[in-house]
Amino acid sequence: MESLSLLLKQKKSIFLTANRLESRSALLIIKTINQIYQKYKVHGFNLTNIHADSEFGHKAIEAEFPNIALHIHAKGEHVSFIENGIKTIKERSHEICHDAPYKRYSSLMTQSLVEGVVDLLNLFPSKNKISGQMPPAMIMEGKNRFE
Repeated sequence: MESLSLLLKQKKSIFLTANRLESRSALLIIKTINQIYQKYKVHGFNLTNIHADSEFGHKAIEAEFPNIALHIHAKGEHVSFIENGIKTIKERSHEICHDAPYKRYSSLMTQSLVEGVVDLLNLFPSKNKISGQMPPAMIMEGKNRFE
């Protein structure tokens, strides 16, 4: 199971996404980025930058998104806002699994766990409160944490 995580960082507001990919093919990555891009576009966000590791360095991906700057980071290169988002998702996932009665998790369980953690993280506003009390999920998906 491969995963694609994109972080929208605009004016200090972070919206997390996590998508399961069947393979690392350029066509599948392009399709997934297009789905996420359309979600941002519908809600009035102009996606201008994508930060990714070297797997995204395909010419096809760069050609598909000519108006978006694709920043390819080398293996082991520190990109703080990406690493902090991944670290937070891992920490929350470990906290949930700690008291669970399972010794092993299937790929479906892991996928559902990560999706649930990402959904929960998006339901709360970031500490900087650039958007007031509105959480990222409300801005991007119309979800309210009290519904």
